[in-house]
Amino acid sequence: MPAAVRMPTEQHVVPMGCVPKPAPGSCHSNGTECSVDDIRKMVTRLLEEHSFRRGAVSLRREMHAAPSPHDVVPILERMAVHRRRHDAAK
Repeated sequence: MPAAVRMPTEQHVVPMGCVPKPAPGSCHSNGTECSVDDIRKMVTRLLEEHSFRRGAVSLRREMHAAPSPHDVVPILERMAVHRRRHDAAK
């Protein structure tokens, strides 16, 4: 399980919109530039609005409820063997 899922505290994810670009102090946001202040505002919103935390908590619960690859692979292997046997019997 990824470390972010195992952590007892919810992780914060920066809202989509700004992707760093090479020029120092600026970035692209959907084709437009955003300043350090814009990023500061987005991070502040992320940390202060409870909806982001609720979303992180919900996502964490969903991830914990889902089976891990370790649990799923043996099932998929058995299904593949069954399918091969079924196809061979035709």
